[in-house]
Amino acid sequence: MPTISEMRFIRLLVAGVAVAAAPAAFAYPIGSQFAINSSTSNLKLKATAFGFSDDDTKSLTGSLNVTLDFGANGFGTPAKVTVNSGTITPSGNYTLTLGFPPILGIKAVASGLAAQVSTPTPPGTMTRTASPGVVYSIDTSQFLVTMNQGSVVVTGSTNQTIDLAAEPVAGTSPPGTLGALTLTTGATSGYFTRINAALSLPFDVTEIADLDGTEVEMKVTGTVNATSSFYLALAGIPGDFQLDGDVDATDLALWKTGFGRETGATPNHGDANGDGRVDGADFLIWQRNFGVQPPAVATSAVAAVPEPAAIGSCAAALGAVAATRRQRKQIA
Repeated sequence: MPTISEMRFIRLLVAGVAVAAAPAAFAYPIGSQFAINSSTSNLKLKATAFGFSDDDTKSLTGSLNVTLDFGANGFGTPAKVTVNSGTITPSGNYTLTLGFPPILGIKAVASGLAAQVSTPTPPGTMTRTASPGVVYSIDTSQFLVTMNQGSVVVTGSTNQTIDLAAEPVAGTSPPGTLGALTLTTGATSGYFTRINAALSLPFDVTEIADLDGTEVEMKVTGTVNATSSFYLALAGIPGDFQLDGDVDATDLALWKTGFGRETGATPNHGDANGDGRVDGADFLIWQRNFGVQPPAVATSAVAAVPEPAAIGSCAAALGAVAATRRQRKQIA
């Protein structure tokens, strides 16, 4: 279980105090699915042509698959954020009227729309702000919005149907369009603390469409607000030599590689108790925590039972420990 100093760190995080000195206990990327909040997310289409403008706004649904990497120093800065994939879907059709159709002007109806969000050059970066708690600022120009589902039917002084699957519209927001990632803590489960994440990504994309010689400026603005939860071992897990948030056979392989090291050992070498050595005591800690992994967000953590193959590895490792102890005793 976490030490007194580690528990103090967790209490500081819960209280919203800066955590720049967090231990390198969760220096691994975290993949999480963010659900879009339809009551606070929206997308507005605005068209301008013939000296007229019209706009329509719809709420959004969908989800974003995001990878977060806070680096080796806890919640440090800069950190990394990548939207691997995501679909945002407006709640209904958009209807825009420009001028006085059908003689002078057009009416455009956009139906069945959906857009993909991605990171063209991953990973993106985010910067820790001075706000209380853990808040990161994200420049949304790093993300590409591609409208590639649905159709736009234009009638009036010109008649045209645009199939967005065949002619997708894509763009990025101007640099300096800032969003945010806000992290708060929830309940703990064993070594793990639940992290609640709120992601807010504003978008501002402008495209020029040519409709039979008439230029139509299309401006897409809005904000995606999405939430997710995941578990982190804020103070680390004894025996997690790989520092990837669980204790498994890969960690045992690192212990085997480092076994016998007498000085200067780190967790990556297989030192579980911080004495600078890699020996049988470290193996026993690994064995005790074998199977520990982040719990499911909606359920409590259940420690895994070692499988037969893993038990065999344990027996072999114990044999190595015993043989080493005998050799040391004989030398003494």
